[in-house]
Amino acid sequence: MATIDLVRHAEPDITIHDDFLRPLTSAGRRQTQQLVASLHQYPYTGFFSSPLKRAVDTITPIADDHGLPVQKNELLVERKMPAWLPNFSEYVNQQWQDLTFFEKPGES
Repeated sequence: MATIDLVRHAEPDITIHDDFLRPLTSAGRRQTQQLVASLHQYPYTGFFSSPLKRAVDTITPIADDHGLPVQKNELLVERKMPAWLPNFSEYVNQQWQDLTFFEKPGES
């Protein structure tokens, strides 16, 4: 039986509003190194990531520690938001309250 671990990206730099280019903060890079140490003992056989920089930058050190490549897949990209949202938390809370809620050109 296969086991799949899902890892959310580490802390991103929200001053960069481009979803595809948003890097990790220094705290996010430290979180990634903590993940490397925590996950070193597990016998992973593959690593997959969305192509978003923050996701790739989170998983690459873990994959490198295991001597494996990161396979990027567009299907793992997060839902599309209508634009940069200064009220992101409120918007996401609304989406959880109403699973059909979205603002164009975003997705629910």
